[in-house]
Amino acid sequence: MKPQRHVRLSLLTLALLSLTVLPSTAQFLQQGSKLVGTGAAVGGAEQGYSVSISADGNTAIVGGVLDNIGVGAAWLYTRSGGAWTQQGGKLVGTGAVGGSLQGWSVSISADGNTAIVGGFDDNFSAGAAWVYTRSAGVWTQQGSKLVGTGAVGNARQGYAVSLSADGNTAIVGGYFDNSSAGATWVYTLTGGVWTQQGSKLVGTGAVGVAQQGSSVSLSADGNSAIVGGYNDNGTAGAAWVYTRSGGIWTQQGSKLVGTGAVGPAAQGWSVSISADGNTAIVGGWYDDHPVGAAWVYSLPGSPVTTAISDIANDQGGQVRVEWDKSVYDHIFSSPQVSSYSLWRRSPSGSMAPVVKSAPPELLLSDSSMLGFDYVGTVPALQSPHYQTVLPTLEDSSSSGTPYFTYLVVAHTTDLDYYYVSDVDSGYSVDNLVPIPPAGLIASVEPGPEVNLIWNSPTDPDVGHYNVYRSTTSGFTPGAGNKIGTSTSTSFTDTSPVEGVPSYYRIIAVDIHDNESTPSNEAEAAVTVNRQFSVQEKWNIVAVPLAMGDYTKTVLFPSAATNAFTFEDGYVAYGILENGRGYWMKFSSSELISHWFSSMRTREWWTRTWRSRTWQSPIRTTTRPGSRSRRRAAW
Repeated sequence: MKPQRHVRLSLLTLALLSLTVLPSTAQFLQQGSKLVGTGAAVGGAEQGYSVSISADGNTAIVGGVLDNIGVGAAWLYTRSGGAWTQQGGKLVGTGAVGGSLQGWSVSISADGNTAIVGGFDDNFSAGAAWVYTRSAGVWTQQGSKLVGTGAVGNARQGYAVSLSADGNTAIVGGYFDNSSAGATWVYTLTGGVWTQQGSKLVGTGAVGVAQQGSSVSLSADGNSAIVGGYNDNGTAGAAWVYTRSGGIWTQQGSKLVGTGAVGPAAQGWSVSISADGNTAIVGGWYDDHPVGAAWVYSLPGSPVTTAISDIANDQGGQVRVEWDKSVYDHIFSSPQVSSYSLWRRSPSGSMAPVVKSAPPELLLSDSSMLGFDYVGTVPALQSPHYQTVLPTLEDSSSSGTPYFTYLVVAHTTDLDYYYVSDVDSGYSVDNLVPIPPAGLIASVEPGPEVNLIWNSPTDPDVGHYNVYRSTTSGFTPGAGNKIGTSTSTSFTDTSPVEGVPSYYRIIAVDIHDNESTPSNEAEAAVTVNRQFSVQEKWNIVAVPLAMGDYTKTVLFPSAATNAFTFEDGYVAYGILENGRGYWMKFSSSELISHWFSSMRTREWWTRTWRSRTWQSPIRTTTRPGSRSRRRAAW
């Protein structure tokens, strides 16, 4: 998006401005006499054919292409106390072959300590460039001349040159490479040695012999370059921009051809790029000949959102927002990006409460921000890529996926300028399962019912619990043995299994349908109510069910006699057992009712639960053993 500018001028301000006497525009004044270097060969050097000046304006280099009958040279000057003086002798690179035309192009680093000189006619128009460095006021050649590899034919390398601000990256144009298709070569300095970085650069989309490399320029950090090719498409001309990342150069977008040209404008005859690499100018001297023109290009200042993603293994409620920096988040940009604000818009129909933070005041009146809530700020650090974690208001679940829309705003040191990204959306997911319920206890209550209780959850987002039951210990909970749900930490099984032990397990389910692993297993044995009738006089009875207490007086408190079995005689028992028949006498007919914890599986004894009446008298016999023996009473 284009930068937004808000101008607030009140009537009072306008009135004050009308009364203010503004200073006249400053006029450049010549500083000292013209610069003509000493040591030039007889015949004229054409000094001034190319020039460049350091960032602080205190060091200048001047090329003289015809010095010494076409060998060429360059002169360095420094300023001190407002006076310019030549620094050392003229520079003539070693290793030249023939009339190299050194000084056809020149460039100097920001601190004025590194300079490059191009000579496109060296070695019969193969071309070359020479780099010089200054130490303690003395200039010396740094390494051998630079000649790029991969050239096809006489490329005329050195026709155009440029240095980065730190003097560690150089670009050299060879407009005649490959029969005037043209190319450029990039070099980097490491450990005092210059080496070619990658293959030669040839822009795509050229039409005909574009003569790429007829002009070149590097950004201050050396990571952006612009290359002119004035002869592209029948001298309409064009320019190509390249960027470097990780030591690799790639073309940025299509070739640049300015609109509104009149006739063959020769765009790309001259080029220059700003220190931050975000603004470029391209000259076309032949436009509307002999009028000429120039075209300015700039990169969009908006940050680019690259991803909005859920954060793995978290409790939900947040997403990671990633974006590429604004091109004005650069140390050389003016105004420079100082921070990024982050904004969120809730999905349509979302019922979650919106918690707003105080937004930067400037954006309150921007219609493009309508419906967005300010959620945070990240400081600008000139990093190529940023990321931060931002809150959502609800998570994706089985009931739907609420997408939240985000945008990033780049704020600059000039508060009236800011850059808004395009919108992008994403959603959060709670992908942490709850901790399994602990402390499960089962207890049997009258009814019969089984009450289950367990500990309170440690997870804040548990929505409910699923309850499972089986008659098999160690069972796996599933849809087939689920018996209910609970929103609290208790559950009552109102229809328990009677007569056999039951086993229970609980699974916690959070509000986003994540399920915990099962709880511990709790056992409950539900008793069975069985009734039978006894008759007056003698009855034979049995105990076919599991009991909590087998004492005869507990089981049959109304019996008038002891319980007897026949073992070669009648033996009295005070503690009864399952699987035996006992004779007991009752004073009257009655109905006996008992709760039993579980049924025995022996069918015969289960059937003998019905008592039988017997009218014969019973006598006991004496028998060795620990059980009580006595003759039965009549």
